[in-house]
Amino acid sequence: MSNHEKNSKKENFKDIQELGGLTPKYCENCGTVYREGDAKIVHENPVAVVILFHCIHCGNSYLVNVIKPAGVASRIGINTDLTDYEEISKFISKHLQADDVIDIHNLMESLEDDNDSFDKLEDLLKE
Repeated sequence: MSNHEKNSKKENFKDIQELGGLTPKYCENCGTVYREGDAKIVHENPVAVVILFHCIHCGNSYLVNVIKPAGVASRIGINTDLTDYEEISKFISKHLQADDVIDIHNLMESLEDDNDSFDKLEDLLKE
């Protein structure tokens, strides 16, 4: 690992530590304490930061969205099978519109009794 990569990891870990009690200190699956390099900031903006934690002991991954509007912060965590920072980064800036959710809901209702539901849904999502 190059010095640049080591410094980048340390800076990233320091940024995560600055969030204080809002980030997990240990794996919620096995209890292993997170160390430098076990967490990576995936996305950050003025109101939120998304962090991916990965336990080196049990392999559990945990995605945390820390919301910090108006000086009040809260944590929303999701257990995930994602371990690759780049995979998450690809989709994090994609925006989902309310109409997209309604369209999928309506499609799923219309396909409720159809055996080809998933094929039709997959075709729609490719559009």
